[in-house]
Amino acid sequence: MKFFQLASIIAGLSFLQPTVADQYISCGMGSISRNSILSVAKDMWNMSLGSCPSYHETFPAEYRQSSEGMTRRFPIIYNSQKWTSGGYYYIVESSQNRKFIRLHYYGITTQECYVTGV
Repeated sequence: MKFFQLASIIAGLSFLQPTVADQYISCGMGSISRNSILSVAKDMWNMSLGSCPSYHETFPAEYRQSSEGMTRRFPIIYNSQKWTSGGYYYIVESSQNRKFIRLHYYGITTQECYVTGV
């Protein structure tokens, strides 16, 4: 394979968008279970703001205004386990009614992926 062929394949692949397959959300360098994302989206609204400290900020944290109202953010571990402290690559963002849900990846690059809400 010649270099220009490889470069064109890589360029073409870079335009692919995250997809949902087998109830997993592909985002960044991995996939997260949709059920785990929905669980975090629900649970963060039952917690006091700032009740879980991390190195960079405290969670859950208010983030921004969305079409469904104010959103909050809370980390999730790439193997779909609940985050309790320490580092993370993924953050779930959700409105209280869970109609607005995003999965954010913070790794080598940053990426925001859409998740179908409830």
